[in-house]
Amino acid sequence: MTAARADRLRAAYWPVAAALALVAACQWLNGTSVEYLVAAALATAGAAAGLRTIPWRGRLWASASTAALVLVIGLAGVTQWKLYGIDNRWPEVRSALNADALAALDRRVDQAVVDLKASAQRALDAPLDTAAAFGDLASAVPPHGDAGVVLYQGGQPMAWAGRIHVRTDSLHETIGVAHSAFYTSLYAVAVRGTRRAVATELLDATPPANRLSAPIAGEIAKLAGIPGFEFSAAPAPVEMVAWQALRAHTRILAYARPAPVTQAALRLETLQRARLAVALAAAIALACFLVGTWRVGRLFRWRLAAVAVALACTSLVPLGAFSNYSRLFDPALYYTDIGEALTANAGALTIAGVLTLLVLLAAVRRPARRG
Repeated sequence: MTAARADRLRAAYWPVAAALALVAACQWLNGTSVEYLVAAALATAGAAAGLRTIPWRGRLWASASTAALVLVIGLAGVTQWKLYGIDNRWPEVRSALNADALAALDRRVDQAVVDLKASAQRALDAPLDTAAAFGDLASAVPPHGDAGVVLYQGGQPMAWAGRIHVRTDSLHETIGVAHSAFYTSLYAVAVRGTRRAVATELLDATPPANRLSAPIAGEIAKLAGIPGFEFSAAPAPVEMVAWQALRAHTRILAYARPAPVTQAALRLETLQRARLAVALAAAIALACFLVGTWRVGRLFRWRLAAVAVALACTSLVPLGAFSNYSRLFDPALYYTDIGEALTANAGALTIAGVLTLLVLLAAVRRPARRG
């Protein structure tokens, strides 16, 4: 074996290992199987070990690709562990999920009450001029959430700002919860002389109003990965164990409990979140792989092989699962079965088209053989 051939074989070590890692990772996105994850991890380890065989002109991109692959393995590993828990320890997972969600809601409500009290006190300092009071109240609206504030003078509304979803004219207690047909809001009241200020923040909204607002319950439920919360002013005594009191100091504002979450729904939600993060990291790894491979191997067949790996990865990733994030991946917008997975949606077709152009570019710039 000649020295030149040995050098080429050493230079091929990293691209081959990285290609195997990319293909296995993309297959994991499709099947979420431990076997694919293990294969991707082993190939990534091989790619990391092979970085020293890469010439300097391509080592930076190869290192970036390998680092992104490590991130892919980390994200996929965490997700695989979560899925294992959901599949095999569902009662414990559900209990922990509900406890964490209620704790987060309790902290958020406590902070909201503090902000509402400060907002109501701040509103009392508004100027006597009505027009100026409107402008001043804009700065008194609580900084987070779907909130608003109303200032009354002599029992009549003088100025207001923000979004208010419940009637405030009859609210006189220092803090509390008010209801309307579709909305439940926290409120705080401050009084000074003939002035009364009421600050509110939306706690919960029932469909379809929840699509037009940003309640605290929806915010926490989304972060916690549950469908939502149920609220009650006074649960039945036999059901009290299932409810948690939301308190402001020693006062109970309301009772809350997480809406029922099914095992299948939580598994799907966990998988959807993970797919987006893993796919983005894999896309970075693939892009760096293409650049690194092109810089290492100047021969046309090297570059053709790199593009073939990218096309294989594109066909393996379930791009249709990202239709909730972009219409480019929605088959309802574009679909043809000519290229199977590579033409299943506009996003896949675009990626395949760009990769095809790369092949044509490599062919055009291919060095002519000497006769």
